Amino acid sequence: MICGRREAAEDDPHAVTNPTVIVEVLSPSTALWDREGKFALVQQIPSLQHYLLVSPEKRTVEHFRRDGDGWRYTLASGDTPVALDAIRVTLTPNSVFEGLDDV
Repeated sequence: MICGRREAAEDDPHAVTNPTVIVEVLSPSTALWDREGKFALVQQIPSLQHYLLVSPEKRTVEHFRRDGDGWRYTLASGDTPVALDAIRVTLTPNSVFEGLDDV
């Protein structure tokens, strides 16, 4: 999700350099990279306010929210609200996974 004007990377017009929210859906093969390697990189993006790691296996949402110079972590499950204040959206893991059993 981008707030404001879309800014493309010089070397890749499909890559955005100013995201506000990044959502990663975890898989067993990528979970470690998304939690450690990728997060270390994306937290350097000045515009990024929220980084979500969605686990279909555990039905949880890990929420990293920029808080001043650091990041605040919350693990949400069930009907626990996840507030993405930068885009004025609140969701719950239950709403994210609604209908998943029907697929």
